[in-house]
Amino acid sequence: MFNAAFAVFIVSNLYFYLRMRAELGAWWKLHAAIAIFGAALPLMLRLRLFGTSRAAEVMFALSFTWLIVIGMICVGFFAADAIALMLRPFGVVPGVGTRAKIVLPIVALLFCYSVFETYDIRRVSVTIETPLPLPEGGVRLVLLTDLHIGGLNTMGRLRKIMDIVREAKPDLLLVGGDTVDGDMGARDDAAQLLGSGGAKYGSFAVTGNHDFYTGVDKAVAFMRRAGLTVLRGERVNGVAGIDVIGLDDPTVRGRGFNAEELRPPDLDMARHGRFVVLLKHRPRVLDWTKGYFDLQLSGHTHGGQLWPFGHLVERINGSVQGLSRVSNSEASGGAYVYVSNGTGFWGPPMRFLTPPEVTVIDLKESTKK
Repeated sequence: MFNAAFAVFIVSNLYFYLRMRAELGAWWKLHAAIAIFGAALPLMLRLRLFGTSRAAEVMFALSFTWLIVIGMICVGFFAADAIALMLRPFGVVPGVGTRAKIVLPIVALLFCYSVFETYDIRRVSVTIETPLPLPEGGVRLVLLTDLHIGGLNTMGRLRKIMDIVREAKPDLLLVGGDTVDGDMGARDDAAQLLGSGGAKYGSFAVTGNHDFYTGVDKAVAFMRRAGLTVLRGERVNGVAGIDVIGLDDPTVRGRGFNAEELRPPDLDMARHGRFVVLLKHRPRVLDWTKGYFDLQLSGHTHGGQLWPFGHLVERINGSVQGLSRVSNSEASGGAYVYVSNGTGFWGPPMRFLTPPEVTVIDLKESTKK
């Protein structure tokens, strides 16, 4: 996978250099330097010149940022070429440099907006009614997913997220995986901040695939330092008047990225007359969970992170964002799945038409019995 990505990187940078030399001529040396720098980033990571340090995390994020920007430029030039071909029969032929002077400012604007959207963290409110008994006034859940603490996710950004969480006054804080994206061994400041959510009845988390890439023991230790109860194929009954089940990501114990999510042999899946929340990183609903939960909370997709990738992400994961009903007839009143856009970002600090969110979910007891 890395070799394929690196090949795309080299070809994209070479294409960028050739187009810039053709379009803007005299600046070709600057373009060549930028292209060499861009192509060198993943090579330096491959050679582990930065080890697993914070510098390596930042270099990784920068290399992916440059890859996305180069991709946007390439798409822009392809589109400009197509338009030029359509205009040629009408005698309209853009002069040398015209396409670059159109494409590059547009890409720059899209890049700036996508960075802005990444840091424009939104509070998304969802209300779900159930015929099952709930404490008076209902239960308020706050969901964070895909924080990806590390890389270019800054402490300032995490501070803004936790301000939104505290303002919501959650009964339960639920963290849906991919919490970390780097070595968290010396990140006590981030752990302390993540633990400041003020959830009345506690905070619970599950693992995501990136938590295993980092090293699951270190990731879990970080989450526990933050005061999170990590549910790894476990269930908590009667907390805030509901039951919470948390599943490990299938990456556990070295299984492949697309491994089947198996039922833990000792997991209690019985219904006890209470509302059941199933917290799992990936959104696809599993056959062996149907009928045993009322609300599944997931992330993983980032909403596609950059439009239009959401369409591909939906085909892979079955759902990409938002609230949906599922065929789950044994669950009283039916069942829901909510897939978060994600609270952080992976790789480049860029989102386009997929704003990050802190999800506030109010569970209400239905008056219709």
